[in-house]
Amino acid sequence: MQSAVLAAEQQAEAAEQGTLRDGLTGLDNRRGFEQNMQVVAGFTDRYNIPLSLMILYFDNLKDINDAQSHSAGDAAIRKAADILRQHTSSSFEALIAGAVRTVTVRPPARFEGGDEFAIPLVGVEPEAAMSWWEDVRSVFMQQGIVMSAGLATYYPHPSIVNDSARYVLDQASQALLTARQEGDRLVSVSNSD
Repeated sequence: MQSAVLAAEQQAEAAEQGTLRDGLTGLDNRRGFEQNMQVVAGFTDRYNIPLSLMILYFDNLKDINDAQSHSAGDAAIRKAADILRQHTSSSFEALIAGAVRTVTVRPPARFEGGDEFAIPLVGVEPEAAMSWWEDVRSVFMQQGIVMSAGLATYYPHPSIVNDSARYVLDQASQALLTARQEGDRLVSVSNSD
């Protein structure tokens, strides 16, 4: 009987994980991303550290799908996810609230129709986020992947503290829209703080 209950609990947990993950890449999907952002934003609010969010748009995905096939497009999406996973699966030491703490950078998420990725960068100022992006973008370019990016950085503020995840997402989305309107391969940085 206990094994049946345990099996049912494991199936329920696997089903829940399936609703939080993108089937093609294994990254968080939009729902998983939003749950993660609530945790991350709460952490940055609690310790009064910045939260940068970068949203990437896969500029040449349609070209790959049209010229090669949707299977090739899927392979390119998986490759982009692998590159992002390699460049975000790290942890670092940070001085937070007077104590050295280990901050783990969670993997990115894939959402918004599959041609966008979102990467929360905890405790990262805009200049460091841009430096990180230049490194990642050069790897994408070597693989024939063209991305535009929108970046926003949230600094904890009492008037936003309960909605900081939505705030930084809205700002990064607007920055991405600006980058896409100006042309492929660009990055736009939100001017708000």
